[in-house]
Formats: sequence, structure tokens, C-alpha cells
Amino acid sequence: MELVPFNDSIRLQWDEFVDQNTESTFYHQYSWLQIMESIFGYRQRGFVLQDGGFVVGGLPLFEVNRFYEKCLVSSPFRDRGGLLTKHGVDSSIMIDEGIRVGTTSRCDYVLLKNAEQIDPAVKKKFALHESNFWITTRIDLANGAESIWKNLKNNAQGPVKQAKKFGVEVFQGSAEEDMK
Repeated sequence: MELVPFNDSIRLQWDEFVDQNTESTFYHQYSWLQIMESIFGYRQRGFVLQDGGFVVGGLPLFEVNRFYEKCLVSSPFRDRGGLLTKHGVDSSIMIDEGIRVGTTSRCDYVLLKNAEQIDPAVKKKFALHESNFWITTRIDLANGAESIWKNLKNNAQGPVKQAKKFGVEVFQGSAEEDMK
């Protein structure tokens, strides 16, 4: 097994792995990782795990500097998009490397945001702290769009009005080009 930093040379292999993995999210896509770097300036410190030249796992990690702390985060701004492995692959190698990178980079902590739970034995091995802070919002759609709009607070209506003013179009994308 070999750890390889995220870079353009593994892009196609990584995206193929993500596409075939049922636990992957949009936030695992290589293009999304590039957005985090190019738009927000977060340095990618993550890596993929290869076995015989094939991707069997990966851990996106971004170096985020805040006013009061420095950390590695698997998916800034999102609640998922962290550790991803092929079924049966031991994630310890990647978590160990993530901790090592965080330590050598003098980070205050490493934050993995996973939709799926990490193996309990791996959590115990690294004394990982688990926090479930998902937020679910439910809106009754029965009364129609006009009623929903009227019930939104101004701080929610404002950004929508501004987007309309600037001609922002919302559509469901189906290709990488749509993201651009």
C-alpha cells in the first residue's frame, strides 16, 4: 500500500474510484477539491491510498487557518466528504497519516467529516472523538411556493432577490462543465 498526495496525476483514478464508491459524495470529486484550493485558498494536504497502482481509499484534507487556530479539515463548509475507502480496506493508514500531517504542520486538530461512521476499532485505536451535529430542516410544501416565500425571513429572501437581480440561473448539472 502506498500513500500518494492529491495531484493532477491521480485525478482520473480518484474520480473513477469516487464514481464507483456508494459512500462517496459530490464533495469527494477532484473538481470540488480544486475549488476549495483555487477559490478559498485552502492548501490541499490530503492523499489517496493505492494498492498495486489502484486507488482503494482517500482522505481529502485542507489546511485552514482561522484567527485563533490552524486545523486540517476534510471538507470545509460541508458536513460530509471525508475519509473514503473501498469496502474492507483498513482506514488506519490514512488516519495515521492525517494525524502525522496535522502534527508536523502544527495544527490544533484534524477534523474528518464523514457521512458514514468510522470503524469503532479505528476510533478506539486513535482515541477519536465523535460529534454528530447534523442539521435537518423540514418545510411543508403543501401550501405552495408563494406561501413559503412569504414566510421566509428577510435575511433569507435578500440573497435570493440579489441572485435574481444578477441573473443567476439554477439548474441541475449533469457534467463537470456545469460546475464551472
